[in-house]
Amino acid sequence: MVARKSTSMNVVGWLLASTMPFVADWTVPVAPWSPAAVLLVVGAYAVWFYTRLDRSDDLQHNGIPATGTVLEVKKPLMNTIINDVYIRRTMTLRIQRADGTPPYDAKYSGTFMLGEIPGPGAVFNLRVDPRNPNHFETVDESTDAEPVATTPQGSTWLPRDDPTITEQLQQLDDMHTRGALTDDEFAAAKQRVLRG
Repeated sequence: MVARKSTSMNVVGWLLASTMPFVADWTVPVAPWSPAAVLLVVGAYAVWFYTRLDRSDDLQHNGIPATGTVLEVKKPLMNTIINDVYIRRTMTLRIQRADGTPPYDAKYSGTFMLGEIPGPGAVFNLRVDPRNPNHFETVDESTDAEPVATTPQGSTWLPRDDPTITEQLQQLDDMHTRGALTDDEFAAAKQRVLRG
């Protein structure tokens, strides 16, 4: 219930939710105080998680508008594919804040759909923490937040509205050619596009 309040994937929350009932149930015969320990762990996690959500919400509404241009997408040692659809990537962004601060580079990690992994030149709308310039979040396009930069069609990592299958396959082929997708990722994304 707590993890559902977050728009990002929260593996720790789901892990706790699925294992703690079993831990409490199976350890009671050995340690009668174990349910109290389980409640303490879950309660501490909930407090930490809600604090994090509050900080994220504050950043989305009060952070400094900025754009982040992808300079480089790091090649992972191991690909982590989630539900055969999402993949995690780390990249270097050049951040240009709206308050006139000189541009600077920062690392960003995100989860993207296969076939929609941003490449160099892609642009993200961000909100930056004024107290910590390396703490920032992407702006959810579905919120009321105004985009802080306009970009030419196709230059952002977000897909255009209803691209044709041919356009999607061409985009995948381009990403595969430049090394943004491995052979396995390319094959999986291609099958997903062809299945519709």
